Amino acid sequence: MTKSIEVRALEALVEQLERTIANLDKQVTDKCEETFVERNRTNKLIYVMQKSFPLSSRSVVAKSVEILKKGGDVECDLLHFYDATYEK
Repeated sequence: MTKSIEVRALEALVEQLERTIANLDKQVTDKCEETFVERNRTNKLIYVMQKSFPLSSRSVVAKSVEILKKGGDVECDLLHFYDATYEK
């Protein structure tokens, strides 16, 4: 029995939607992994600063954010991340 053109069109559409969903899922997974790597890197940086500087670690982070923002990184949220993670 041959399939009607409508059924074949619907099957093609479903197949295309499945490929699109798989592609979007991969993009989301990749972005989550990038974010995790960046946060892990940030945690290591903060740890090193806490061990290396005689100043309070928060003041070092605040100064780093100030320098980054002057350099054009206006979306830097390192200080907010520090406060949420380390300030009790």
